[in-house]
Order: sequence, then C-alpha cells, then structure tokens
Amino acid sequence: MYVTRKKNIGIDWQSIKNRAINVDAETSVTLKWVKLKKYCALSGDTANAVHARRKKSQWLDGVQCRLGPDGNLWVNLAEVERWIESTNLRSLSRLQLA
Repeated sequence: MYVTRKKNIGIDWQSIKNRAINVDAETSVTLKWVKLKKYCALSGDTANAVHARRKKSQWLDGVQCRLGPDGNLWVNLAEVERWIESTNLRSLSRLQLA
C-alpha cells in the first residue's frame, strides 16, 4: 500500500484510474486489491459479471481475482486494467485482419 498526502476530498475518475482512494482531506491510499463490492462500486460492473468471467476462465484466480483468507473475493485493479487493455488490443487486431 502506498500513502501520499493530498488536498482533495472524495474519489474522482483520475484517482480511480491511478487506483488511489482518498482517506481524508490529506491522505490518499493506492490499492492493488479491493473487495468485490468496492470494485463494483468503482467500476459500475456487477458481481454476477465478475463471477461469469471467473467461470469462463476469462479472469483467473490469483491474477485478476482471489479468495481472501476472510472468504471474500478480492479484485486486483492493476490486472483488471491490463486484461481490459489486452482485450481491446485483441479486438483491434481482429478488426484489422478482417
């Protein structure tokens, strides 16, 4: 976890992109893993969509997601972002070949 000092309050889209969450007026925390519920709130994705990706092996346990020792599903924000970008690149490649 990486802690920095900030003057902003709340979460804006730029901080989500950088995986930074403001704790208070002066402190923000960059998170690698967040619980499924927080991921859904940040991304607009649904828990059912996440579970469907796991079931179809689009997301791998230990890479994009992981069951924590508390039994909760945790999502790796950096790996999800990498998965999205690689998916877009594959789609673009298919379009260029067509």
